[in-house]
Amino acid sequence: MRIIAGKYKGTKLERPKDVTIRPTTDRIKETIFNILQSRRAISGAKVLDLFCGSGALGCEAASRGAKKIYFVDNSKKSIELLKQNLSKLKLDCQYYCTNFDTALKSFYNNNIQFDLILLDPPYNKELEYKAVDIIINYQLLNKNGYIVIETDKENKLQDFVSQLLLQHKLYKCGNTMLHLISQI
Repeated sequence: MRIIAGKYKGTKLERPKDVTIRPTTDRIKETIFNILQSRRAISGAKVLDLFCGSGALGCEAASRGAKKIYFVDNSKKSIELLKQNLSKLKLDCQYYCTNFDTALKSFYNNNIQFDLILLDPPYNKELEYKAVDIIINYQLLNKNGYIVIETDKENKLQDFVSQLLLQHKLYKCGNTMLHLISQI
């Protein structure tokens, strides 16, 4: 696992020692950030890496010029791994070891909005549905912002997103689906 491009290009990130954390592969990460860079969605952005695991997605965003990164995960193991990676890159970021819905409510209560929200929740638990619903209801996504969600190929998130009157673009990457969501 490494940083693909930008200021920290080539830096190896600490990876999980067990299978409780499913890191985003370099290939998927590169696809995500190529899509976002083509939309000029990273440079200067305020980013939320929700279900952050090791923090690889948020660290990649920082390397590519994101201004401020917030990390959230409810696993103490993940947060410890994240802290190692932030230390290695000398990044000063906000991180929270809490449930995603608690964090989202806190951001709402503190008037924090994001230009880019990255979600890589555990597969087959449908947490992305609840997260998107809360993000939209709490208006945590800036008007021209994006949500990127990584799911397995069986996920039908696009049906749910269309009910919320959001724009949705789907990218297939082998067994992984990338959902790019923005407001209409």
